[in-house]
Amino acid sequence: MSNEKTLKAKKKTPSKREVFSIARKMGIKTGHMVNVAKPVMKRRHKSKEQLIRDIQLAEDNIACFKTDTMCNATDCLWFKECQK
Repeated sequence: MSNEKTLKAKKKTPSKREVFSIARKMGIKTGHMVNVAKPVMKRRHKSKEQLIRDIQLAEDNIACFKTDTMCNATDCLWFKECQK
């Protein structure tokens, strides 16, 4: 059972923490290292929106969350939050 189907069973919109957890379990990188100052590196996390798009792509769906792309997938886990 996919992560999306598991959350659909709970019938709630996942929090940012849950989205990060789903992404990590799917092997999706949740951030990258950036140079803040020469000797210091800092981890920058992807936004919740970008992680949701990455999850959509990993599940072979269109990465349309909060984009200008019109989507009629009302059964999508993210549909309600996307339409806000």
